[in-house]
Order: sequence, then structure tokens, then C-alpha cells
Amino acid sequence: MPTCDQDMVPISKARSRLTEQVDDAVAGTEKVLTKRGSPDVAFVDARRAGYDHALEAEHGRCVLLDDAERALEEARAGKLISKADFRKSLRRPAPGEI
Repeated sequence: MPTCDQDMVPISKARSRLTEQVDDAVAGTEKVLTKRGSPDVAFVDARRAGYDHALEAEHGRCVLLDDAERALEEARAGKLISKADFRKSLRRPAPGEI
């Protein structure tokens, strides 16, 4: 997120200085374009965006691995349920069933 007001730019002003806004983003300063005072879109260096996406994907893989390890530990400890009970646990209760 932007760190100062200069990084928040109304879209109407950004149009006239598009190249400058892009150059600032490439240099590492995120620019958030606002519409009616609310953040609408951001200019971020493409390499940074690619890195952020890769980092997000890696985090997702780590979460899945942690879940798999926890499930394996539970299985080894004998904390197992039947397929039928598992499927029941996934089912949403009907209204009034709770």
C-alpha cells in the first residue's frame, strides 16, 4: 500500500502524467489511482507483481503441506473416521436440524 499521499493519485490527474506514474512504479513506488477519493487500481512494477504472485503460490503449497502432515500425524495416532462420517461432516445441516 502507498506510504504517503503523493502515492495516491486521482485518475483524472494520472491521465496527464501516465508515463511518470509508470516510471515511479518501476522505480519501486507503488501508485494507487483513486476514483472519487477511493482506491481503485494500483501501478506496481511487473517484476514485483510476479514475485508477489510466486510468493503467494508458495505460501499456498506450504499450507497444503502442513495440512497433509497434520492429517498424517492424526492418522498415525489412530484419529480416524469412517468415509460415511467424513461425508456427513461435509454436509450442511438442513434448516432446523441444528
